[in-house]
Amino acid sequence: MRRSLQPAGPGRASCPGGSSSGAGVSLLEGSALVAFGSDTAGSVRVPACMTGNVGLKVTLGRWSTEGVVPLSPTFDTPGLLARALSQNP
Repeated sequence: MRRSLQPAGPGRASCPGGSSSGAGVSLLEGSALVAFGSDTAGSVRVPACMTGNVGLKVTLGRWSTEGVVPLSPTFDTPGLLARALSQNP
């Protein structure tokens, strides 16, 4: 597995984990304020945790999964990643 360099600690190799890891790294390095992903078994929550961000998995059926390629239709939910719960300066 190819490892990414952690923007918060240049030179430190890290594995941000999960299918939404690019979203987590984008938030960490500042190129995004919010990111979207899908969560089946931690694919939003794990990258958020590994990059120091916040991840949200909503209740199944709360948000539409239209356009989401399902891994498991009984577990897949859209999710959000953000740098913090509040974006106040």
